Amino acid sequence: MLNLEVITPNGSVLSAQVEQVTAPGAEGEFQVLPAHLPALVILGGGKLSYTVKGESKALYLRGGVAEVSHGTENPEDGSVLILAEETQTAEKLDKDRAKVLKESAEAALVKAEYMTDSKLARIRQDLDFANAVLSA
Repeated sequence: MLNLEVITPNGSVLSAQVEQVTAPGAEGEFQVLPAHLPALVILGGGKLSYTVKGESKALYLRGGVAEVSHGTENPEDGSVLILAEETQTAEKLDKDRAKVLKESAEAALVKAEYMTDSKLARIRQDLDFANAVLSA
């Protein structure tokens, strides 16, 4: 089992024992299973899915980092700590806000002006988050 914790600047969003976690990394989606090697991953935007007692659940997140570590008592167990900028639950999606975020990100790309790698990464993160929320 994995201990999954999701925390935002506003506080704890989720703390659960899960079987697996699939998260949107900045460079693509990644999956964590028990006994996963330790890792530190920069997050993008999109759907975080996890399984609890065979049931798939979802949370939508925008930016942050994920720390994967071994369990303290049993190395076969592990933990996934997600420090996210923003989250939305499947039950409380703000599609209007996502639409505005998507339009803003697309407008920034259309300007075709020089932008740093970090600014482009932020725009991609916002666009991925908005698209995930809108397609849910």
